[in-house]
Amino acid sequence: MAERVTVQTGTYKVELEPAGAGRNFWQGELWEESLYGWTNGSYDFRFTVYYSNGTVKEAVSTIIISGTADELLGVHRVH
Repeated sequence: MAERVTVQTGTYKVELEPAGAGRNFWQGELWEESLYGWTNGSYDFRFTVYYSNGTVKEAVSTIIISGTADELLGVHRVH
C-alpha cells in the first residue's frame, strides 16, 4: 500500500494527499509562481511513490509547452 506520493519538477516538490479509501488515488495542486514563466520546451514531472514495505518507485512524465492557449484555441480580439 502506498504511504506517500510526491511529484517534483525542477526544484519544486509537492506531497500529494490520498483521495480515496485504500490509498489508490492521490491528489494535489502543483503550482508555484515561477511555473507561470515557463517558456516553450519540455518539462519533466517525477512522481515518486513510497510503499509501506519500504519499496520506492518512480515514474517520469514529460510535458511539452508549445505556444499559448490563445494560439491553440484561435482566440482573436477585435478592437
